[in-house]
Amino acid sequence: MFTDDEIASRVKPSDRGELEITAVLNAYLAEGQLFVKKMGRGFAWLDTGTHETLLQAAQFVETVEQRQGLKIACLEEIAFRMEFIDLTQFDRRWRTLPDTPYRAYLAALSQEFGNARRKVFASRRQQAIESKGEVVGETGFEPATARPPAECSTRLSYSPTEKLN
Repeated sequence: MFTDDEIASRVKPSDRGELEITAVLNAYLAEGQLFVKKMGRGFAWLDTGTHETLLQAAQFVETVEQRQGLKIACLEEIAFRMEFIDLTQFDRRWRTLPDTPYRAYLAALSQEFGNARRKVFASRRQQAIESKGEVVGETGFEPATARPPAECSTRLSYSPTEKLN
């Protein structure tokens, strides 16, 4: 949440002694400057205003990551899936990281993306050959862009109303 200093400076601590996000939102609403986007499934708001709620949020993230086998807010993965970076850039990034479980997660994703990409390319090449279409390069179609094919999409979100496996 980003606010301008003028609005934030007018917010007074609540009875709990905290600056409440609702007070900031109400200030924007009063000025006709509040723009809202409804968050769908897969989003969770976690209050981290106290030591206890910060711990609860950390435990929630840990539980979801362990049970789903996915990282929450993995910036490299998000950038790749949203096509802000290609597979070469993705690989370059994870290879610079120290040997940690996070690096291992990215390396596994890289392999998954690469395998899915090769499978799609082989399928498209075979289709081009069978239809006597023009085969260009190794992929069977125009040069590869190193983007994740739709067939390798992995669910990255979690809804608190869903059962965890």
